[in-house]
Amino acid sequence: RASADEEYDLREFDGYTMATDELESGIGLPWKLRLRLSDETGRGMQVHSRMSEEYLGVRPGMSAVGVLLSTSREFGELAGMT
Repeated sequence: RASADEEYDLREFDGYTMATDELESGIGLPWKLRLRLSDETGRGMQVHSRMSEEYLGVRPGMSAVGVLLSTSREFGELAGMT
């Protein structure tokens, strides 16, 4: 299992499928994807998600859109992101 600072090139996961996730079958935890997002003003955030075949095409510098969800209008606490 990789440390929090260790990163892998996404191209190393060519052919990955959730159904054959060797990490999950070995230790019970699936591979995770960590995305770092930033905007033109310098604000940034990280998103952590279970690895999926759908993410294999993600490359550095690509545009991304996220929808932040909260149960309150003040967004004092996030309920999720998509």
